[in-house]
Order: sequence, then structure tokens, then C-alpha cells
Amino acid sequence: MENYDGDTCRVSCDRDYKLNGPSTVTCTRGTWTDPNTGLVATANCESVDALFKDDVLRLVDRERKRSHLELACFVRDYLKNKYPGNCWFVTIYDDIYSFENHCVGGYYFHKFRYAGVNFVVTRYPDYRARRPRVPLSTIIGSVSGSHAKEVYESIKEKFFHHGESYYMIHVVKRSARLRFAKNCYDENVFYKLFSKVALVVVAP
Repeated sequence: MENYDGDTCRVSCDRDYKLNGPSTVTCTRGTWTDPNTGLVATANCESVDALFKDDVLRLVDRERKRSHLELACFVRDYLKNKYPGNCWFVTIYDDIYSFENHCVGGYYFHKFRYAGVNFVVTRYPDYRARRPRVPLSTIIGSVSGSHAKEVYESIKEKFFHHGESYYMIHVVKRSARLRFAKNCYDENVFYKLFSKVALVVVAP
């Protein structure tokens, strides 16, 4: 395809990708340039999943002295503003010293003791959100026991039994002071403090 001086081209990315570079480029003497700067233009689409993880690490390191809830809200607000069209669930909690006190599975970004902070961040695109056929509270019901892995497996089995899918399950001992911030739809999130554990389920 031959291009001529003054030709313009609009650049866009598929859903789940973010444009890095100008959204419009102009042909100048056979080279695509940024019309705002006149410089040679480069534009590419980057996965939101790859980009947001670097943001979270940077924010947690910089803001680590905030309280659990303050940090969760700060990270949530930053992500929802930078990556519109996505639903976020950000969890901050105390240190866990035994595997039986913590278990997380599904789609998530998780770090233990990063800059002294434990966090789990879950993202799903807004367009994937749906109202579960069976309410999450009905699927999950009651939870007994204190071994996080066993609780996690029992919740997975309940979803399988109801023919429903989940996106993330996070079980942590009740005393871990779990705090979270979200912009997910309420029907896609379940959170409850049981006698021994705190349980978070995200199921768009």
C-alpha cells in the first residue's frame, strides 16, 4: 500500500490490550510521525495483564506505609483510572506463617511480603461480567474448618456441583486483618468472615 504525505492512520487495540503510543499517525515524507510532536511514531498494543502488574509492584513499594484499607483503595483507584473497562479486586492482609492458613487459586496476581506487603489483585474485563445463574451465597453456603487448602477445595467442589465457574478464590485465616477494595459488580463478589477463615470469591 502506497502512502502519501498528509495521509493519516488511526491506531487501536483489541479489548484486553492498551495502546502504547499515539492513536493517530501522519505520513510525513514516507514516514509515519506523531502529529503532535512531528517525531517518528511507534505504537503497539500491550496486554493489560502484563502492564498492571508492574504498576502494582511500583505502587505497593511506594505506598507501603499506608494502612491495609488505604493501600487497597489507592491501588484500586489507580488501576480503574488507568485501565477503564476493567473490574478490579485488591486485597491486602497480614503476614501468614503457615501454608494451612492461606490459599488462593484462579486468575490473580499475588505476592508475599513484597516491600513488607501481602497482596492479591484480580482483574477481569467489564464485558465478561454476568449475573451468576445461582447466587454466590447459595453456591458457597456455610464453611467449616480452618485449613485454608481444604476450605479452598471444598468451595471449588461446590462450584462444580452447581455447574458454575469462578475466577478467584482466596482463603486466609480470620485473624489476618484482610482488607479489600473493589469496583466489581456486587453479584460477582462474595466476601464473608467465617468462624476460622475469611473467604473472598470473585466469579464474573
